[in-house]
Amino acid sequence: CVELATGRTIWAKNLVADFGGKVPTWGYSVPPLVVGNRVVIAPGSASASVAALSLDSGETLWKTRGHAPAYSPFIFGAFGGREQVVGYDSASLGGWDLSTGQRLWELIPPDKSDFHVGTPVRFRHGILLATENNATRLYRFFDDGTIDPQPVAHHLDCAPDTCTPVVDQERSRIFCTAYGEMFCIDGSDGLKTIWNEADDRFYDHTCLIAGNGRVLLWGSECDLLLLDAADDRLSVVSQWRPMKGDHPESMSHPAIVGDRLYLRSQFELVCIRFPSK
Repeated sequence: CVELATGRTIWAKNLVADFGGKVPTWGYSVPPLVVGNRVVIAPGSASASVAALSLDSGETLWKTRGHAPAYSPFIFGAFGGREQVVGYDSASLGGWDLSTGQRLWELIPPDKSDFHVGTPVRFRHGILLATENNATRLYRFFDDGTIDPQPVAHHLDCAPDTCTPVVDQERSRIFCTAYGEMFCIDGSDGLKTIWNEADDRFYDHTCLIAGNGRVLLWGSECDLLLLDAADDRLSVVSQWRPMKGDHPESMSHPAIVGDRLYLRSQFELVCIRFPSK
């Protein structure tokens, strides 16, 4: 935690030294989740699988026994009428009470060995999951805040290893890429395919942002595509490759701040200003 104006360190924690964590194969990548005066982290040790720190002091407020960490961000919200932190560890999806750290439920996927990279997505009072071995699934919650282990719907063809789905809320359309194919899925009709399109730009990791009837796609080879979310086929409104040089690559999610879009490759950082209209 640093002071914004000066960069002065206010407090610091080390997930290995302070919590006994072991660095995962591809490094720690679960970002801290700030909710109120708590910071939820995932050291991934046996005694501190998940922990919460004081936002002000860095003091450990609670820690929960469990599994090694996954690679996906946690989310916070009310599910089944109960506010909770929801996210992956290496073995399962779970929900934790923000105040106490109590684990409320565990969902172990039928097919093992998912890396759990994509973020769980809140959708229609439930949660949407998409992983490489268990594909895309929609779950609902019971009234006590626990998850129903039987999915409401299942899309077997959309099985991404790193892409997080996004939702066009107005039309209940879900967009996701997996191994060279992009899917538009009807979230209001049993996760049925509206369209799917194969393209090399969708083969590796992609980052998606949805809003205002559009989907913005940032590909691993630094292709920036703006798509029409309402069309019943792949409709590219505009496309651009803003990075210079030979074979730029990016695994970094774009950031939108005000009227600016920030894009990063392994070579450079680019800031783009949106037009006023």
